[in-house]
Amino acid sequence: MKFTYFWSRSRKKIWLKGEDSKNFQLIKKIFIDCDSDTFLITVKQINNCCCHLQTRSCFMNEIFKTST
Repeated sequence: MKFTYFWSRSRKKIWLKGEDSKNFQLIKKIFIDCDSDTFLITVKQINNCCCHLQTRSCFMNEIFKTST
């Protein structure tokens, strides 16, 4: 199985998502953008939580919405 790993600024190391929380992410697909500087990873979330705030997503703070 392929799990997600991230760089932690606070830990100053690469860490396995879920190693402490048990909220693992199994990689389904990985995309790279046209100039090869950003990844988009689709995952199967294990235990229905991915954020340290116990929410399904870390992206819950909307900062812009178009009016059209």
